[in-house]
Amino acid sequence: MNAWEAWLTNWIKQLPIKEASRPLVISSDFSGLALKAATMQTKADPITLIRVIENELPGFTLLIPAFKDRYQPGESFDPLNTLPDTGVLARKALKSKEFFRTSDPLHSFLLKGPMAQACLQAKDDSTFGSNSVFAWLYHHHALQLLIDVDLQHSFTFAHFVEEQFKVSYRKYKHLMIPVKMGDATILHTKVKLYAKKPGYNLNLNRLQPKLAQGGALFQGVQDGISWMMIDLWKAYDIIADDIQHHQARNLITFDLRQYFRDMLKILLNKA
Repeated sequence: MNAWEAWLTNWIKQLPIKEASRPLVISSDFSGLALKAATMQTKADPITLIRVIENELPGFTLLIPAFKDRYQPGESFDPLNTLPDTGVLARKALKSKEFFRTSDPLHSFLLKGPMAQACLQAKDDSTFGSNSVFAWLYHHHALQLLIDVDLQHSFTFAHFVEEQFKVSYRKYKHLMIPVKMGDATILHTKVKLYAKKPGYNLNLNRLQPKLAQGGALFQGVQDGISWMMIDLWKAYDIIADDIQHHQARNLITFDLRQYFRDMLKILLNKA
């Protein structure tokens, strides 16, 4: 065990995680952890982070977001090989071949642990639908650990809540994405995405104090590395309340200039 791994082990031990029977979603920028390793004159390995979490938090089912936001015309989704857009942790986990991967072309997760096979059964035509992995996380009282990353760039779960309440600032977008199966068969999969309408800007960081006040979010800084822990079951009700009673003001804002920029982009894409 090198100095960085020893430091990381102690860092994980200090996190307020107690219940090991729950799914745990891990979102990390990793650059801060890598910089910490550099100060110790060693290299940071994302797989070491996974190993330390497994050793210090045994019994958890780990989920790493492995999302891919954009596809080129004709590009297919291959669960075994399509690289995620969600950072080095997801890419290294995929290449390790130690994880299962869910089949949603837009919002797949890498899975490892006792509940992984059950999570693989969660499928929905809509990426944030009531039978999606996000719904599975909600019903299994999952936790989400954010390491050196904010809500704006990691809290995709909020969109699941938005779809359940059919917020007026989103509408369904229908996509056709080829999916490569294990036997090399290509399935042309229809995917529904509950996407923002033109002019709306997302600002999930405004949720942070509400989630903390409601007991759904705990946060801290240890040795210069920030963390947040979110209870997704509790977070659901807080987000739902913001949607139902406060016009989702802690989720979204409308900007007229953004509306014209979005409309111009749509027109250019059609040209």
